[in-house]
Amino acid sequence: MKRNTIKCIDALNGLKELSGNSVDVMITSPPYWSLRDYHVKGQLGLEPNADDYLDSLWEIFREVKRVLKEDGTCWVNLGDKYGTPNSPFIHSRRETTWAKCLLGIPERFILGMQEEGWFLRNKIIWHKPNAMPSAVKDRFSCTWEYVFFFSNSEKYHFDLDAIRVPHKPESLRRAKNKWDGKTIKECSWKGLSPEAMCHPKGRNPGDMVNDMGILNNSTANLYRSSDLQPHPMGKNPGDCWHISTRGFSGAHFATFPEQLIERAIKASPTAICAQCGKAKTRITKVTRSDSVPNRSGTAENAHKASVNARIAQPKTRYTTKHTTVGWKSCDCGAPFKPAVILDPFMGSGTTAMVAKRLGRNYLGFELNPDYVKMAEERIEKVIEDNREDTP
Repeated sequence: MKRNTIKCIDALNGLKELSGNSVDVMITSPPYWSLRDYHVKGQLGLEPNADDYLDSLWEIFREVKRVLKEDGTCWVNLGDKYGTPNSPFIHSRRETTWAKCLLGIPERFILGMQEEGWFLRNKIIWHKPNAMPSAVKDRFSCTWEYVFFFSNSEKYHFDLDAIRVPHKPESLRRAKNKWDGKTIKECSWKGLSPEAMCHPKGRNPGDMVNDMGILNNSTANLYRSSDLQPHPMGKNPGDCWHISTRGFSGAHFATFPEQLIERAIKASPTAICAQCGKAKTRITKVTRSDSVPNRSGTAENAHKASVNARIAQPKTRYTTKHTTVGWKSCDCGAPFKPAVILDPFMGSGTTAMVAKRLGRNYLGFELNPDYVKMAEERIEKVIEDNREDTP
């Protein structure tokens, strides 16, 4: 199939036309079950029950796994559904069992994906600050959805440096000015300074939404590395993404914001070898400065503290720098070509738009011919804008 093409075909049959091991990244948002009718014969999401819907999804993603490269990644935005008394639901012995119940379709989906051999790397929370208000009075309104991050194997391409976000100014101020810990002679901590308290490439996102990203008196003794310092490119964005929905003047009901998929595409390969398909990877150089005396008043008085103190104030500080110095790949000597981003439920073309704007190629399938035309018009606008920006 020709690159930078959206074919008017259903996802399963479109995927069967692709050769194996030919796609670098898959990003999509399948139609949610029993939510909307797109008035196209054969559409996903109108199955008589959620069991059949999930079976259809898993069949499609078996083909995705086949066409995705071994080091490829797969990103899936999927929403849930509340049960009603008039519909049959998943494995219910009585139809009324699931009335008013949140069905857990996304959770059931990932369990099936794991059985198919996918590696679930993150359950990302897409929080919508501008979520639509709800009239419900017996539960909380829904303000977020899942974005599942899968990989095809244990080792895969993921460029964290490309998607870092700025450290908060208050975090840097706390790291610089508000350390009042004590010391003990046995402490091995070497780097309590703005440059040494945070990793220069940013922090691991963890599973907390509002973690501080700096050390405090109760946690600093858990770290024993002198290489923790603020990365000049920012910190790991974490697994809770606060991204507002965006309006769209077209006829498509469910366009997701470009920012939602930018991180997935930026973390993907920029270019691959035209011969062997291996991706370029970032080369990072790490340098460490000589130690310098810690001149803070706390440090000068540190060793006068009680021997029972748990936290140390170092006599010296160290600085390290992590710098991108180039890129590496295979030894083929062949030219490079843009990586391929696939969306088997292309809709209005947001995935293709962002892929093109970020210098990647795209492939897509869409069953509704009106949406195919809409997507092509949006993509052409991106191409025109790129031409205008090129000197």
